[in-house]
Amino acid sequence: MPEPLLALFGGDPVVAEPPCWPERGPQEARMLHEVLEDGQWSLHGGTRCARFAALQGLGHVLTVNSGTAALQLACEALGLGRGPATR
Repeated sequence: MPEPLLALFGGDPVVAEPPCWPERGPQEARMLHEVLEDGQWSLHGGTRCARFAALQGLGHVLTVNSGTAALQLACEALGLGRGPATR
């Protein structure tokens, strides 16, 4: 089965309107407090990430350890590769 076409390339958008981030309120404050209290800063995946994604109205979430990793994954998701070699 072929991969669905990204909205960027003419596929169907995942959401009708861009999200207004960050959503914040009492639930988000409680979740942040939980992290500060237990000191577990990087729990990749897990229920905490899924709960936060649900509060933000996201169907999926992927945690990474750095902005560089996030950018690399975004480029790969868009099918971007290396540019032409220049010297």
